[in-house]
Amino acid sequence: MKIPQHVAIILDGNGRWAKSKGMPRNYGHTVGAKNVETVCQAAHDMGIKYLTLYAFSTENWNRPDNEVNALMKLLESYLKNCIKTADKNNMRVRVIGEVSAFDQDIQESIARLEQYSQKYDEIYFQIALNYGSRDEIIKQGFSDVLVKPLEMDGIEGIFRLFLPEDKIKEKTSNIRQYISESRFKDDVYILENSIVVENALKMIGGNFDTFNRFIAAFKEDYEPDVDRLEEYIDDDVRRYRNIIHDIKSSSGNIGAYSIERKAANLESAINIGNMQYAKENTHEFVSMLKRMFKDIGLYLAKINPVEQQEKTVRDAVDRGQLKDMRTFLRDADVGAVKEILAEIDRYEYNDADIEFLNALKMTVDAMDYEGASEIIDQYLNSK
Repeated sequence: MKIPQHVAIILDGNGRWAKSKGMPRNYGHTVGAKNVETVCQAAHDMGIKYLTLYAFSTENWNRPDNEVNALMKLLESYLKNCIKTADKNNMRVRVIGEVSAFDQDIQESIARLEQYSQKYDEIYFQIALNYGSRDEIIKQGFSDVLVKPLEMDGIEGIFRLFLPEDKIKEKTSNIRQYISESRFKDDVYILENSIVVENALKMIGGNFDTFNRFIAAFKEDYEPDVDRLEEYIDDDVRRYRNIIHDIKSSSGNIGAYSIERKAANLESAINIGNMQYAKENTHEFVSMLKRMFKDIGLYLAKINPVEQQEKTVRDAVDRGQLKDMRTFLRDADVGAVKEILAEIDRYEYNDADIEFLNALKMTVDAMDYEGASEIIDQYLNSK
């Protein structure tokens, strides 16, 4: 087994874990701190040279005072006990982050631990305290940071800080006025059961063309996985969680807040091991997505009427295209693969070839590129 040189761990979910056990959140933090000793021992035994632990971020200060106070007491206790862990594993400890925000006692404990453990060099252990991506970016010389979901008001505010006043042209922020003046005003009602269009437009400055591209991309990206979510919850939980997480992150940007909330609940359930909730609610989530995709499809068809053109019939799928696709699959070049599939779809095929193409697309969508290559080989060898 190949052992990584550097492993980084984010301490997350301790409070949720404790809550799922009917215990107070602080109990979860205590158990989590105890498990760090086990992690250090395991890293030493496996020969991992560098171990980084993200323990307390700048955002953690926003937690309730009683929880922050408990975390500070736990941190001080851990820093003292960590000397024994350092001895046991020949481990050099270094704390990274803005430690000046902590009480003097904690700062002194950090200094003692770092000083004491500097004689060791079998494993290098970094503890990240009071860290935050925003703070780190600002320290590198940037002026500010915008975090998702991005909203036009925030973007505009940043630009106003640096643009000369004579270069700024005021524009109405009345989104309803944008809608009433848009050529899409008579069709947008189709989306009202799934998407809060007014809010979505507000985030992008009332640009309907951008909004239409966003919802079309959302449908294209996630519709292929919908029918398989109930399968993934049983057979591939990791893939299930990744898809749910992506949908949660993207749905808020298009104003699909009911989808966003449901996805967040499912993701939280998976993270704390509540598989029963996830299984019981996935079917409803799938139904919600299907209704939204149907609405988006109807809306896009209404605003972009396409004349139906008769497709040219082919007696087989082009062998050259399939061989090119096989090469791209081996390189995991998904964009090139989908371009070839789109080109193949311009033609009409017999039932057997349609069945082959459906199987191929499903395998590609599942990111099983080796399986897709095998399907192509079987098809080519059969012709």
